[in-house]
Amino acid sequence: MVNFKKRLAEKSPEKTIDPVSLYDTLDRASDKGPLRPVQETILQTWHESRRSHRDIILKLHTGQGKTLIGLLILQSKLNETGEPAVYLCPNNFLIRQTVEQAKQFGIPVCVSNGELPFEFLSGKKMLITSVQKLFNGMTKFGLGPNSIAIHTVLMDDAHACIDAIRDAFLIRIEKSNQAYADMLSLFSDDLERQGIGTFADIRNHVAEAILPVPYWSWDDKNSEVAKILSKNATDRAVKFAWPVIRDMLPHCHCVFSGRALEIAPYLPPLAKFGSYFNAKHRIFMSATITDDAFLVKGLRLSPETIKKPLRFNAEKWSGEKMILIPSLIDESLDRSTMVERYAKPNLKAMTGTVALVPSVKCSADWNAYKSIIADRDSIAGNVADLKAGKVAKTLVIVNRYDGIDLPDEACRQLIVDSKPYSENLFDLYGESCRSTSNVSSIRVARTIEQGLGRSVRGEKDFCVIVLIGSDLVRAIRTKELRSHLSNQTAAQIELALEIVEMSREEINEGNDASEVYHQMVRQCLDRDDGWKQFYQERMNAVDFTPRESTVLEHFSAELEAEDLYVSGQVDEAVARIQRLLDSHVEDAFDRGWYMQTMARYISTVSKTQSNKMQVNAHKKNTYVLKPQAGMIVQKLGEISQKRMKNIADWISQFDSYEELAVTVAAMLDRFSFGVDSDVFERTTSEVASALGFENQRPEKEWGEGPDNLWCFRDGEFLLIECKNEAHIDRSEIAKRESEQMNRSTAWFKKYYPACSVKNFMIIPTNVLSSAGSFLDPVEVVNDNCLRNLKRNIRAFFDEFRCLDLRDLSEARIQVLVNAHDLSIDDLRSKYSKKVVVKRRANPS
Repeated sequence: MVNFKKRLAEKSPEKTIDPVSLYDTLDRASDKGPLRPVQETILQTWHESRRSHRDIILKLHTGQGKTLIGLLILQSKLNETGEPAVYLCPNNFLIRQTVEQAKQFGIPVCVSNGELPFEFLSGKKMLITSVQKLFNGMTKFGLGPNSIAIHTVLMDDAHACIDAIRDAFLIRIEKSNQAYADMLSLFSDDLERQGIGTFADIRNHVAEAILPVPYWSWDDKNSEVAKILSKNATDRAVKFAWPVIRDMLPHCHCVFSGRALEIAPYLPPLAKFGSYFNAKHRIFMSATITDDAFLVKGLRLSPETIKKPLRFNAEKWSGEKMILIPSLIDESLDRSTMVERYAKPNLKAMTGTVALVPSVKCSADWNAYKSIIADRDSIAGNVADLKAGKVAKTLVIVNRYDGIDLPDEACRQLIVDSKPYSENLFDLYGESCRSTSNVSSIRVARTIEQGLGRSVRGEKDFCVIVLIGSDLVRAIRTKELRSHLSNQTAAQIELALEIVEMSREEINEGNDASEVYHQMVRQCLDRDDGWKQFYQERMNAVDFTPRESTVLEHFSAELEAEDLYVSGQVDEAVARIQRLLDSHVEDAFDRGWYMQTMARYISTVSKTQSNKMQVNAHKKNTYVLKPQAGMIVQKLGEISQKRMKNIADWISQFDSYEELAVTVAAMLDRFSFGVDSDVFERTTSEVASALGFENQRPEKEWGEGPDNLWCFRDGEFLLIECKNEAHIDRSEIAKRESEQMNRSTAWFKKYYPACSVKNFMIIPTNVLSSAGSFLDPVEVVNDNCLRNLKRNIRAFFDEFRCLDLRDLSEARIQVLVNAHDLSIDDLRSKYSKKVVVKRRANPS
């Protein structure tokens, strides 16, 4: 055998560190050609001017080869230093995908099947592993001073990694665990004072009922919490987070639901993970669609790093998306119709169809039509089947909008079903308090945009993307949410609205709506030249100048203030939040939220001053915590002469009738039996506003009283208890439900003496259990009553189809209100049924 090494110089050849040159040395697969221009430009820029920077965010369009860029950067640093380098993925699916790419390009890597590989520790090969492997209380990478030193850390899909890291520090205890019962008992009085009805629902295991533990109660009972958690430290729900947070409980918060409780730190304790926190070089890969301000708190990156990402400045749009919104094209193409259309197996299918749904509940009707419902264990195999051509059945992916590649024939039709939402209790609580906040809107926009990108994975890829579900359609129609989308996606949504108008023209000429829709789909899938040129013309006109983040200052201030508070600098922490309020926060809900943060800080030095601040916070935002003392119930005022003006003002907020119609449709869709209770109660409030009535949610805002209260006119009210989640076949009103109504009517008499009130209970049955009783007259709104009301509300707003929404006559509105049975007298008498008391069985 010829010894080629003898022909080399005596000294070992230096390893290549220029990533572009490095690529040329790789033994890659024969179908892997030269680097793309975008890849070569990014790698050259990094090597020549950013190589020495500690933290770098790499932003590129989907399908531009970020994974290969990341692998080459890591290998370059490995060649330079000979010290450990790790490539972190948010899930196992991406680990397998990245390892396969490394293999195809001839880049040597290793994985962990328990212990950390020697090749990694000795700096011979980069390690590809999950972010969860590093960030957990039992990590093989070590904690604190025992952390393994790593030179270079690369984090793929950084935003998804943030969620995984947060979950690593979160303790979630299900209601079936004794620790849940122990914690609920410990905080029962504190929770009940925050909401009597909601607490009752939590005790009855209503999953959607949510209450936070007040920070003052949490502080007072840290020792008891520690004992409960320590006793359960070996449980899977506790053991991975407990070693990290057991000594920082004062800086954690807790939220209960009827299904589980969650405990987590306000800030992720990243400093305990020296392998990440002390790494000499860190790269964070992010899609161009995302606002990287979230990385400030989630990964503790500096605002300067956020503002100066490494990006391809000449980058334009990539891939083709025909976004269709069927319900806007024609009302007959609603969600149920489209689910039936796409969920049934198609044995003639040549390409894949995939649906993204926000919850298991939302997947039920897809499942009924024999679609494949992917779970955590099966999703890799399901996606592999699609790529292998097994496409007869639609694949439904639940609450997963990132980290999945569905290129080319694997997915030519992607259905995004309903508005995505977080299942994290802290997110749900925060969104309930800050529904109008930019932070909430940006999070929703980011998730939607991530979903839209699953099926178009390269420059030449194309897909029909179908948006269904009234809440999702309403969301993407709002200017606020569209302002948080990337320029490319915002342009694609505008194009979708153009397609709506063009399709309506076809329908108005006598063509069938379903056939018009079908033909539109075929024009994309069959590669119609007219469509392709139309799309290219529109997208070529898009301005791709990056937008500045609208929330970077918020997150920077929150991080700085929390760090100051943890270090004991309470005054400085409060002052930092106050500066944020003075200069950047206008939204009233946000102001109340931040004032509550200040009250939490102050509570460690003065309970009295903290309570005063909490009172002020609650005045600004009645959805934050109720203070321990001093809360004043704000009564509804006189509006009898303003109702028609209120309706006109509500309508005039919309730019077009179409936008009004979408909002009304989404609102009435949520105003239904079976909808999440909090969503239903919030919608009941929206309906009141749309109909011109001042209203409140006393139980939510004050911790006691009815679910909803409408002010009809001076001294005349409608009190509503919502039991819309009761089964539609429910035979009677339970004793506990009548008792809850009695507490609500007693509350009304206390705060509104001498006022008249109509008491409604929204529940499927009007039969009262023989064990129950009402102390005041109560009428029932059952399913038929609610449907009648919704039908008339829809018909009322349909009247504005051809009117100028900015110039509405109050007299005309009054005529329409009366014509559609929506006068106050009608609302009092036409949409409810008398209660029938169930007879006691005769003893025999």
